[in-house]
Amino acid sequence: MEKFNLDNDIPVFYTTADSFPGGILEAHQKLHSSIPFSTDRRYFGISRLENGAIVYKAAAEEKNSGEAEKLNLETFVVKKGKYICLTVTDYARDVQSIGKAFQKLID
Repeated sequence: MEKFNLDNDIPVFYTTADSFPGGILEAHQKLHSSIPFSTDRRYFGISRLENGAIVYKAAAEEKNSGEAEKLNLETFVVKKGKYICLTVTDYARDVQSIGKAFQKLID
C-alpha cells in the first residue's frame, strides 16, 4: 500500500460499473467509447463503500469546462488531500485482483 498527497482538486467525469468487480472493464470501455485515450489526461478508478457494497467509477480528468456535459456524463471532484492506493498490474488477466486490492484497502 502506498500513501500520497494530492495537492489540488481534480474535476473528473465518470461511468459507474454495474457491479464490482465484474463490471469494472465494461465501465472503462464505456468511458473510452465517449473519449479516446490520451496521455495528456489522467484516468482514475474511484471506489467507495456505500451501504455495505463497493461502488466503482471509471473516471477521466475533465480537461475543459463543460466537457462532461457535452458527453452527457456525471461529474465528481477528487478532493485534494491524503490518499492510500495500491497498484494493480495487468488487471485484465485477473479481474478479481481488483476486488482483492480494494478489500485490502478497506481492511
